[in-house]
Amino acid sequence: IKGNTIRSYLSSLRVLFRQLNTLHEYESNQLDNPAESVRIRNVHYNTEHELYIPKEVSVLLDSKIDELDIMSRIMYKVLRETGLRFSDQLSSKVSDVYMDREHPGHAIFGYYQSKTKSKRIKAGCYEKRSVHIPVELYDEIQEYIKQTDWIREKFDTDFLFVNVNNRNRLCNRNSGIVGDKINALIDKYNITTKDGSLWHYRNKQLRKTVAVDLISNDASLQAVQNALGHMSLT
Repeated sequence: IKGNTIRSYLSSLRVLFRQLNTLHEYESNQLDNPAESVRIRNVHYNTEHELYIPKEVSVLLDSKIDELDIMSRIMYKVLRETGLRFSDQLSSKVSDVYMDREHPGHAIFGYYQSKTKSKRIKAGCYEKRSVHIPVELYDEIQEYIKQTDWIREKFDTDFLFVNVNNRNRLCNRNSGIVGDKINALIDKYNITTKDGSLWHYRNKQLRKTVAVDLISNDASLQAVQNALGHMSLT
């Protein structure tokens, strides 16, 4: 039985006992809810989603990533360079990527933080953010824009990352699809950790990897907070 199935059964059991106790709320013999204190942690999630990418894996993966289609590899590189969430880059438009005139040799990647949108709107701080990206990545993005301009013209959109599904409809590139492509690359080249374990990639790992790299280079917690766009240090 899968962990999600067990969690679903326990959740239903909790609700059942709560309803039974509600029906007898004025009676002294309230039923003990045996599922109330039981919680199952998703070990699979914690071990695969939360880890940063080890150096030996990162170096090999970065050296092979150009074998992917241009859209997938650019998405990976943006996450690798910036620590953005996957959903953040989906908000970017063509005009959000440009050369930084104040800092020659750098380019700007603009985006909105989708995950914390409601909290930021409530706090009055929901605005476009921007991060620096290497000029090489900027050039690659410009090439991608040229290759996909026909999609933007056809569907009258200015979003940066655009895709057409098999029904000839505009759609976003699913984060799972990008992850699957990268894991296929890892399988192809048998990219492993030092102990010989085949690495299993998740997009969220790149955000944690950027944070670890910053801390390893003596960045302050405040600097890490600003770089990743967290609203607080906690």
